[in-house]
Amino acid sequence: MKILLLFLFTISISYSQVRIETYNDSHYLGYVIEKTNKKITIKTTRGYKVEIAQNTIRLIEEELSIIKTIYGVEYEVHIYKENDSLYIAKDEFGSQIQINKSEIRTIKPLSEFKTENYISFGPYVGMPGVFNLSLGYHTGNNLNYKIKLGSPIIYGIGGVQLSFGYSFTKMEYFEQGVNLVGGLFEWSDSNYQYVGVTYGLNIYGIELNLGLAGGAGSFTNPQILFEFGYIWRFN
Repeated sequence: MKILLLFLFTISISYSQVRIETYNDSHYLGYVIEKTNKKITIKTTRGYKVEIAQNTIRLIEEELSIIKTIYGVEYEVHIYKENDSLYIAKDEFGSQIQINKSEIRTIKPLSEFKTENYISFGPYVGMPGVFNLSLGYHTGNNLNYKIKLGSPIIYGIGGVQLSFGYSFTKMEYFEQGVNLVGGLFEWSDSNYQYVGVTYGLNIYGIELNLGLAGGAGSFTNPQILFEFGYIWRFN
């Protein structure tokens, strides 16, 4: 029995998914398959075996991957083990997940996704006008800048709003974060200049922003900020 257990342990190699940077600016993404005092051996995401001397490493940290299946399910996980048919990983809550390789459509390191800059654009209802357009620029360090314009086509309601936000979760089809906003709302002879904070959520393009604002003008404080629409993220 001990021999059998030892054999099973030997063939079940534990991997730890990492990102490594060296002092000569080389970058590696892969899984640690051997580690000694002098070197780290990894299997890269392209399937190559690379040996890296310990004294050349400037940075080593755990890496996450975004895995999307052929069924449209998306995971953000840390892969720590694999075999011929499965990836074995842990999600953000530490729960173990087994994903069949045959069901994977794409697998991409999260650090690569987070370094991408992209534009967002789309229509929505809410502040600063009834019908609005949003144009945003999203950076690789999770910041975003948006301008939102409301057209006075219904009852003379219109306005403009600027937004500065930070996304604490950003995936290919999911994003959430907080935003600091400031804007001007006009309705006939009434107006309202405001600043506020919102929570933003975008799932497959459907976007909701909800928060509170305070300011000066013809309306009382605080005011509820509500925005709902379809915002394309060109990522």
